[in-house]
Amino acid sequence: MGTLILPDAVGGANWQGGVLDPETGMLYVSSSTVLRPMSLESAPDLSDMDYIAYMGSSRIGPYGLPLVKPPYGRITAIDLNTGDHKWMIANADTPDWVKMFRH
Repeated sequence: MGTLILPDAVGGANWQGGVLDPETGMLYVSSSTVLRPMSLESAPDLSDMDYIAYMGSSRIGPYGLPLVKPPYGRITAIDLNTGDHKWMIANADTPDWVKMFRH
């Protein structure tokens, strides 16, 4: 048993940090959106702790496809003087195994 998490455990912008341009006050932050199951599992062969976090595959939708649509990664430019998001772009192409899927 577990729960579905979104964004992924490392998908929020706070984990990766970002890049600040002090001259313009712009912060460039990467983020990702992946929905996956997460649970606590007993794994005595992997750890001396009673339980460890287990993250399952994001391919949990119909036919093994993700439940969220691309882009899975983005870069966002944030104006720290106003708090406005100036732009957001995809950080990678949609994976071929998603683009080429045929039912």
